[in-house]
Amino acid sequence: MHKISHAAICMFILFLIGIHVYGVPAKPSPFTFKQSDGSEIMVRLFGDENYHFYLSEDGVLLLPDAQGDFYFAEQESDGAVKKSAVLAKNVNQRNASEQLFVSSLNKDQLLKKYETRYAANNQMKFSAPMKRASSAYPTKGQQKVLVILAEFSDVHFQTENPKEAFYRLMNEPGYSENGGTGSARDFYMESSFGQYEPMIDVYGPVVLPHEMKYYGAPSAGANDIRPAEMIRDACQLLDSEIDFSEYDLDQDGAIDNVYLFYAGYGQADGGNVNTIWPHAWYVWQGARIMATFDGVQLDRYACSNEIQSGSNEMVGIGTFCHEFGHVLGLPDLYSASYSSTEHPGNWTLMASGSYNNNGKTPPYFSAYERYALGWITPKVINPADTVFVLPAISTNEAYMIKTNKENEYFLLENRQLKKWDTYLPGHGMLVWHIDYNEYVWARNTVNDNSAHQYVDIEEADGIASDATRTGDPFPGTSGAISITDDTKPGLLAWDGSRRNIGIYNIYETADSIILFDAIDTTVKLDAGVTKEATEVTPVSFRANWEKVANATGYVIDVYKKNAQNGKEVLAYLDGYRAKQVGNVDSEVILNLEPETDYYYTVRGKGNTYIGDYSEETVVRTLDKDFRFFAPVVTAATAVTSNSFTANWELMEEAQSYQVSVYRLEKGDLYYEINDFFNGVKVPEGWDTNCTVTYAAPGYFGKESPAISANRDGTYVQSPIGEDGVESLSFWYRGSSNLAEDSKLNIYGYKDGEWKILTKIESIEKSLGGAEVTLDASLIGDSCFAIRIEHKRPTAGSVALDDIVVGYRSIVNVELPEYTDTNVMDKLYLQVSGLEPNTIYGYKVKANNGVLDSMPSDLKVVRTLEAGNSIETITEVFNWFVSDRKLILKNYSAECIDAEVYTISGILLDKVSLGIGTTVIALPDNNIYIMKVDGKVYKIIL
Repeated sequence: MHKISHAAICMFILFLIGIHVYGVPAKPSPFTFKQSDGSEIMVRLFGDENYHFYLSEDGVLLLPDAQGDFYFAEQESDGAVKKSAVLAKNVNQRNASEQLFVSSLNKDQLLKKYETRYAANNQMKFSAPMKRASSAYPTKGQQKVLVILAEFSDVHFQTENPKEAFYRLMNEPGYSENGGTGSARDFYMESSFGQYEPMIDVYGPVVLPHEMKYYGAPSAGANDIRPAEMIRDACQLLDSEIDFSEYDLDQDGAIDNVYLFYAGYGQADGGNVNTIWPHAWYVWQGARIMATFDGVQLDRYACSNEIQSGSNEMVGIGTFCHEFGHVLGLPDLYSASYSSTEHPGNWTLMASGSYNNNGKTPPYFSAYERYALGWITPKVINPADTVFVLPAISTNEAYMIKTNKENEYFLLENRQLKKWDTYLPGHGMLVWHIDYNEYVWARNTVNDNSAHQYVDIEEADGIASDATRTGDPFPGTSGAISITDDTKPGLLAWDGSRRNIGIYNIYETADSIILFDAIDTTVKLDAGVTKEATEVTPVSFRANWEKVANATGYVIDVYKKNAQNGKEVLAYLDGYRAKQVGNVDSEVILNLEPETDYYYTVRGKGNTYIGDYSEETVVRTLDKDFRFFAPVVTAATAVTSNSFTANWELMEEAQSYQVSVYRLEKGDLYYEINDFFNGVKVPEGWDTNCTVTYAAPGYFGKESPAISANRDGTYVQSPIGEDGVESLSFWYRGSSNLAEDSKLNIYGYKDGEWKILTKIESIEKSLGGAEVTLDASLIGDSCFAIRIEHKRPTAGSVALDDIVVGYRSIVNVELPEYTDTNVMDKLYLQVSGLEPNTIYGYKVKANNGVLDSMPSDLKVVRTLEAGNSIETITEVFNWFVSDRKLILKNYSAECIDAEVYTISGILLDKVSLGIGTTVIALPDNNIYIMKVDGKVYKIIL
């Protein structure tokens, strides 16, 4: 909403909200319903508290009888819809007569007639409420919220100690029961960026004087018959315990709101027809029930159920957060009339996002909802000679594009699959089109008109459907990188007027930041013109282009083309997605792959605009030559306290090898620390797949929060670098419900893979947790990162905090006597004159007579303690040549077959190498080929 109007919006909604009951939409997934005869049918529920209906799996309208059993609907001779005498069954369970009956029904006509009956009845019920002089419900600062727990005379709470359980659900920092992401207070605190802090008081439970059916049976208009009485009755039972005047924050003589959790199931997610549909309404302005407590009138309320249908799990916070959004003044963003109109779905809490993660992880409030509630001031976009940077909505940042109408505009926000947004259908930049209209908002029909949605997502893929939600954001699955007045979707206002602003080069970085250009589309430049690439090598080329008149700079894109799901996808080079290169006519492109096709385009750039793309130019990098390969070093053998033998494999085309040996000395010690100050957003270089934090007392280390490893395989990982890990310390505590066979595995990154260092198999669960410390003796040599992983077979979570990893920089000191030592064509070098118990390393470089290869990786070896001359074996086979004798060493416990051939392929000898040394005499100085254990070696004498 526009800033000038958002307060008026809240005021107007709260004045007129009684016209319609605000309710959570039906759970979108089908559910199984058990009939009284024991049979089961698959049912889909559509609608909300105002209007809802049930369909069979094949789309036949179902109507319940007095016992709640479902029957197929039918039409009478006058067209009226009624319950038939045919009990509803699944398609594969119907007998011949039932199949014939269903085939005779006109499904579409049944629904239309039923909808007509609903409209007449429902209008009678909701056309009479009065608006009241009331200020908007406060949305800033600490505000008291009243929550009441009530059970029916025939339905009681299943949750053990419900008052404590619901208090935790409402208030506990980092609440994670049943896979929750946090409490309701956490959600509102984080969505408001700390500006709104609900202080939620929980009272009850009380036992209501009537059974559930008395309050929840359907009325003629399909609504619950007496829900407002339920609120009145519960408040009467708690009158002696609650000072209701404390909840009239604006001193207008009315209780600001009462929120009631009732025992059992709710109708919206599959409860029977006599259960109550979660909703928000008015006791006085809606139901015309007068009730006063402690001098303040009872009126506005909201309610929802205790247990999720189909399970015995307590509900998540999704429905509460949705209904409380109505209390704050937000309308429903789904189609409240359940027309064919598409709506934002699970992108927003106020549509079907309340069901994300089965109601446990509602999505962050969108930029629109934050703006409506006064929690964000979007930055207005004007064309500029800069790249616009848009971080995730969790940072409370968004952009606005204005139209020529005060209350119509576009909002741009960045949604990422983290924390509350973890269960969104996709990630990237959402473009919202808002057109605020007081009359539409007051009637709660924001997205009922398929020809004009008032809070709409401009879908990047151009498809408005539930099945393609992943394609809604930019660039998204469709790879859309621009939106303008002329694209579809686009930036035209509803009256067709143009913005003359184009959003181009939309790019999502590896760290989830959205970048884009905002261009004045009224100013044009000639299209760029590319020229043939020059200076082409296996790993680089120079891109060239012609200069464009009036351009002050250029934008270049460099990419490869990949096939993905049968489509061509552009894979942009890192740093070359709309790279601005200044007022030049060429750019050297580096770090490429040999024998690969690359493409580039160029556009001229003015002060606030960018020209059209050039035709693309393709260039193929050259084949790799000898310079781009490296020898493969193998483990050292014959290791003593002062010597070892360096080894490597034969390299094709190599005529000689140069070996360099280094002494690895310890440099400075430094620490990488992760105290989870920013929650699941870990410091640069760190990695985690955890999505939840712990902030409850006793479940963090030095300071709140800790991270919660609440699923099997959740981990935290330190940065991987060139320096070795020397120490590790961290704090942890297991939750009270943690399975006894859970454990923490601590891994080290060695030789390119994660290797187990130690396990914590008895996890501390008591108050205070435990600290873990590992020193260099447990970590060992050549460890370059640490990973802590929770192995969780069943239930519970582990809080991790204050992870400190000590890294020691390594300095490679060349040994002068072994620097680029030329060993001709030998595949080994005996290195001597070394210090005992010292870490060394060696690299090998090859030469083909003209070119040098790349150096090999560094192979590390530690000499033995002084006086210890026992050879350390790390390879199963080694060989060398001495005086025309081929010496073969087998270190394994099994025999190895070896074959020696002349260069012309004549077999000279075939032996079975037992453990130890075998000698084969070679006839003369020549070239020989040896095959051992599937590998081929070239021997040059």
